[in-house]
Amino acid sequence: MSRKADVLIVGGGVHGTSLGYQLLRREAGRVVIVEKSGVGAGATGWSASFIRHHYSNEICVRLVQESIKLLREIDRAAGREPHMTPKPLLVLVGEDHAKPLEENVAMHRRLGVRARVLTPEAVGKRFPYFDLTGIASAALEEDAGYGDAMRLSETYAGEIPRLGGEIVTGTEVVSILVREGHVQGVQTSEGPLEAEKVVLAAGAWSARLAETAEAPIPVTSTLLSVGLLDPPDPVGDTPMAFDMTTATYWRPYEDGRLLVGTDEEEGDWDPDGLPGAVGFDFLVHASERLARRWPRMADAHFVNGWAGVDAATPDLHPIIGEDPRVNGLYLDTGFSGHGYKFSPAVGRGLAELIVDGRYKTLDLTPFRLERFEENDVFRSRYAVSVMQ
Repeated sequence: MSRKADVLIVGGGVHGTSLGYQLLRREAGRVVIVEKSGVGAGATGWSASFIRHHYSNEICVRLVQESIKLLREIDRAAGREPHMTPKPLLVLVGEDHAKPLEENVAMHRRLGVRARVLTPEAVGKRFPYFDLTGIASAALEEDAGYGDAMRLSETYAGEIPRLGGEIVTGTEVVSILVREGHVQGVQTSEGPLEAEKVVLAAGAWSARLAETAEAPIPVTSTLLSVGLLDPPDPVGDTPMAFDMTTATYWRPYEDGRLLVGTDEEEGDWDPDGLPGAVGFDFLVHASERLARRWPRMADAHFVNGWAGVDAATPDLHPIIGEDPRVNGLYLDTGFSGHGYKFSPAVGRGLAELIVDGRYKTLDLTPFRLERFEENDVFRSRYAVSVMQ
């Protein structure tokens, strides 16, 4: 393991590996990723891997657009099959969210996303197996799809050594070393590593590490749980969906199965203390919500499920950029369960900031840490955490 790096990234998930790849492409010098477990072992491994543009602000839509372009680029560079599986996204809302949905779709269309508003009657005609009780309106996005967060992080990780970088697994970063307001490196379970630039991309572990630099960040943990169901009928033609009235989402999975989740649970979750398997209460909760909208799923059989934590911020949007209190400390965390689809574009943008001193492709300044003190936070048109 190298004892000195030009840029050291803490965390080997989809964000850490994406950034490492982009830094090396920009000849950022010696780039080292340090991961306490294995590549993708944190929130990346628990991701439902939705790729959708349906957000309430323009910068998130543009991040997804750029990320889709970069997914195709890394697939070509690594000689992989296409990473994204196209699949329409259906967003179902009650009367309270009908107007916000219309406003979002208008913005999406202005930005070039193929999306439109549907009446409940139109939804029923195209998807007759849904019970639309309580649904006032819907959005259908044709440019959505899903991927595989673990596969993406492994693809990036496979390219990093080829480009001259290093990934160190099984080594825990226990603190960030700072002297007179400047980053000096990190202390690991295997000893110190020197670096003039350190990137905190450690997901739910980020807050405790920021504390070691005396630079606390407004990040807590949110529980992510998903279940895998074996439906009584094939679901290959069904859309991905977010049901805002029940705070439930689902998408087709491999082998004709269905992946289902509900709204995240914020709290003081210990990322080192979770069992990784979903509990019985979650299965009952998620199944009841799903069957309310899709009655046939009442006969689905539970196959598997997993649970983990991600870093969450007060406005459920990430913190990206240099920490203004510590020179050389960069933040790439707080994605609140929404980070997978942003990771390619965030990696490129942060690499631009680190190497060139400014954002070039997309201005990611809105995600700065200072927004919380400035009361310039993100505000969703929706009041449900599964959709921002």
